[in-house]
Amino acid sequence: MTAGSSVPSSGYIPALDGLRFVAFFLVFLHHSFYTPLDGLSYFQGNMWFGVELFFLLSGFLITRLLLVERRETGRISWKRYGLRRILRIWPLYFAMILVFSATGWFNFEDNYWPHFLSFITFTNNIHSAFSGWPNAPVISPLWTISAEEQFYLVLPFLAGLAVVSRRAFIGVAAAWLTVALVFRFVFILEDVPYPAIWVFTPAKPEALLAGVAMAVFEKQMLAWRWKWLAIAALTAVSVWILFFTGLLWEPGWHQAFLYFGSAGLAAAMLWAVLSTPILSAPLGWRPIAYLGRISFGLYVFHRLSMYLADWLVPQIYDRDAVSANGWIVHDPWVWIQGFILVFAVTVVFAALSYQFLEKPFLKLKTRFEFIEGRPV
Repeated sequence: MTAGSSVPSSGYIPALDGLRFVAFFLVFLHHSFYTPLDGLSYFQGNMWFGVELFFLLSGFLITRLLLVERRETGRISWKRYGLRRILRIWPLYFAMILVFSATGWFNFEDNYWPHFLSFITFTNNIHSAFSGWPNAPVISPLWTISAEEQFYLVLPFLAGLAVVSRRAFIGVAAAWLTVALVFRFVFILEDVPYPAIWVFTPAKPEALLAGVAMAVFEKQMLAWRWKWLAIAALTAVSVWILFFTGLLWEPGWHQAFLYFGSAGLAAAMLWAVLSTPILSAPLGWRPIAYLGRISFGLYVFHRLSMYLADWLVPQIYDRDAVSANGWIVHDPWVWIQGFILVFAVTVVFAALSYQFLEKPFLKLKTRFEFIEGRPV
């Protein structure tokens, strides 16, 4: 147990599974039917922040395990690390891409092969940055998998560097952030449209790097006397940047600094959860932790569930209550029913996927773990 902390310094932390579910739920809210209430609709539009929370948690949790391995054995096994990432991500990811591509659900029109190849080579975020979103909304959110897989290539290097020299780690992180700002200034000056900055990993590493840094400095952060003042200040500044400087898809100079806000708010949330059982206990509650455990499936299937509902809802409800494209619901009662329906279907899909597709690979993954992770 780390001083000033409510959680152990290594191993499985149920509350972080709960925080994963929070990250998914924010993304789900962002992609869901837009509400008839203007204020809530604006809030909904900014819940893309859930992706940043996912990124930060991935950087934190994976780095945490790598640091333990490096300190205990003197090295990081790239082979075991790579196999763990493959066994966690690839089975469901490739099943989704290949099955639905084969069934014709993905309408890539004239650009089928470039889009398809970008998904199977984990370069879809780069392709989308300069060619726009694929005409395949069911899988377009999976650009995040490409971004994470690219970051995973450098993550062991960052973790190993942090063990050898934290000053060198800070220097490398600062250099990357400087390069990212240069990319963003160029994109803004050249009017490169959305989603270029949002999906291009070299131009937006804040959340992932913040997760790594929080794992590197975890003990110091949790033992710091003024941590709650720092958490409060970080939250206030980040909320202002995130909600009051401009929208994700709007052009403007706010794009240069918007992602410092999203990464800062994600970091404040993780810092707070790690610091007190008042937050970690409810997030670690078994039903919430389970939803976090299946959050990868929730994320992969949520857009599919929404399109199934888009097909079903006009047959169940009065079409006059649903907009022409089926995504902006004008009747609050219809919105609530549709939201519950889509969420329930998503949970069913994810639970079945976890039990019958992912779990066998996760059991195999435990053979390559240095310390015990989450239970399968």
